Amino acid sequence: MLEYLQALGEIKVFITTLDLKEVRIYPLSAWKEVEKWLEAPGPNAAERRDLAWVAANYGKDDELDGQGRLTLPSDLRKEMSLEKDETRARWSKGHLKLVSSRQHEVVMAAAKADLDAKNLIALDGGL
Repeated sequence: MLEYLQALGEIKVFITTLDLKEVRIYPLSAWKEVEKWLEAPGPNAAERRDLAWVAANYGKDDELDGQGRLTLPSDLRKEMSLEKDETRARWSKGHLKLVSSRQHEVVMAAAKADLDAKNLIALDGGL
C-alpha cells in the first residue's frame, strides 16, 4: 500500500468501516470522494447519511510510517473483534479491505458455494 500511495503522491489515509464486517483503508483523496457521495442528496440519502455516521464514528485519519504501517482505531478493533485475531487483506476499488479470519471464512464459504454455476454465469463466453 505504501508504494501505491507514494505513486499517488499521498501518504495519508482514512481508516473506517461501513458495515462492521470489514475495515476500509482509503487514500485520503479517495475518501473525500466517498464522503461527498455519502452526504449527497437524492435516492437513499437517509441510508447513506447513516453510513456516514458509522464511518465517522469508527474512522480516523492516519499516515503510513516509513515502513508502511498504521494503527487501526482502537474502537474499530474492539467492535470488530480484531484485537487478537489474524486479518486478511484485499485491494478493491481504490481501497484496502481488511477482514477478520472468521469473516474471511464466512465470505469464502459463500464464494465457494455452487462454483460450477457461478463459472457458467460469470465466464460465459469469456474464457
